[in-house]
Amino acid sequence: MNKNLLSVAIFPVNVNGSVTDPFESEREIDIITDSSFYLLEGEVKIKVSFKNDLLRDVRIVNDNCRVPEFILEKRVEENWERVYLSDCSGIPIRYVSPTVLQSMHTFNAEVYIYTSDIHNEAIEGEYRLIFNLIEKESNGRLPDKYLYSNIFRIIKEI
Repeated sequence: MNKNLLSVAIFPVNVNGSVTDPFESEREIDIITDSSFYLLEGEVKIKVSFKNDLLRDVRIVNDNCRVPEFILEKRVEENWERVYLSDCSGIPIRYVSPTVLQSMHTFNAEVYIYTSDIHNEAIEGEYRLIFNLIEKESNGRLPDKYLYSNIFRIIKEI
């Protein structure tokens, strides 16, 4: 038996009152849509899965319809432009509790986009969703890299 073996263990550490994982940069939140393309119809229904691999709980801010609040962005040339905002038009603004997404858990939701409300002349193209996610403990917004869904297309026909 080799007596010169060295065993090393890495544990989360306490830094300025908060626990930090040495491998935090390797963990993330994945926001994945159920398809890579959607047909251009009056209403586009997208199933979204939020997977929290961070070592902390987060809150997903909801809109007036009790679904995750989101912004739809379209790629125009090399830039992303805001073309749609979920807000349940016509419903008076009221407070809706955020959805808590616990560490190492997944949350599924459906969002709806009314294509007549997309603010762009040519609706076909590449899109992504942006969500408002905040840390449960600090109430601070998560860094931008955690807020975006995968890229998908809206097309006229298959």
